[in-house]
Amino acid sequence: MNDTDLNDLLHTAGRTDGTDSFDARADLARGRRALARIRRRRVAGGVLGLAVAGVIGTTAVREYAGDDTPTARQEQQSSSGVEAVRLVSQPLDAGSYRFGKVPDGWSVQGENAFRVTIAKDGDPDTHPDSFIGKLVIMLDSNAPAGDEVTHHNGREFWVNSDGGGDHTSISTLTRDGEPAGTILVQFPNDAGWAKLTMLEFLDSVEVLEGAQPSVG
Repeated sequence: MNDTDLNDLLHTAGRTDGTDSFDARADLARGRRALARIRRRRVAGGVLGLAVAGVIGTTAVREYAGDDTPTARQEQQSSSGVEAVRLVSQPLDAGSYRFGKVPDGWSVQGENAFRVTIAKDGDPDTHPDSFIGKLVIMLDSNAPAGDEVTHHNGREFWVNSDGGGDHTSISTLTRDGEPAGTILVQFPNDAGWAKLTMLEFLDSVEVLEGAQPSVG
């Protein structure tokens, strides 16, 4: 995928008013990480491998234990040195998505049929089509993929750490009765998001009719 392709994809995900006035090229370097999973392909004749930086790797599998186990407590701790994000049960409809839980101290910054952008309160970057340092939730037409497969609440989630980059993405298949596809969230690694917290957050998201998938 070249820079023109990614710029077009960011235009599609970021379009809020039907115009193309926002130039996403300034965000390409890190925006590539934010949406990198969207165009990943399964390789090697159907074997579940990933072409990451030209290397085909195997997929690790992790089963999360209950919330009171040492494993879960360790996963819940933020490794970024900032206060850990706390979820609150406060249902919210935004765009074509319904959130059963939301992060305390974060607010919806932009929403449309393609994606929802959620930013930390006080973020100086208030442009709803700028995704760096924010949550981006979207429907993807491609199958889930990542370098780790995790089970949570009876569902499979694919974690893509992007080789230790600025962001991590987690994806899972939509539920029966929802628009078919993959629901994906990307989140910044330095904002207090523990993996288990993000799994709980994504598991609470319901995809509503009208959601439009990104394609690639």
